Amino acid sequence: MGGYFEKRVSSVLDYKFDWAGSSNSHPSGTSDWLESGEKIISFSLISASGLNISGSLLTNNDTSVTFWASGGELYREYDVTCEITTNSSPVARVDSRKMKIKIVE
Repeated sequence: MGGYFEKRVSSVLDYKFDWAGSSNSHPSGTSDWLESGEKIISFSLISASGLNISGSLLTNNDTSVTFWASGGELYREYDVTCEITTNSSPVARVDSRKMKIKIVE
């Protein structure tokens, strides 16, 4: 993912990691990462110390992970990584994505 998201120190904002095709403008599913019927069954979020992940859950019929971030140090950039496992058969698929959150005034 290129660029970054901006957040104020005092803000508590939600962010989303989305593996579904609707987020990449291909409603036909030709470039969806998840196969038809495939869902995320587990996930983990990792953030550098200082940025708090204050809640997280599966959203959009278990095709994305939404989380809430709070805190952070002014002018610092934080990487947040999300790793998922899917219900793909016969072998579950695993993927990870990263986003940057920059703390601004």
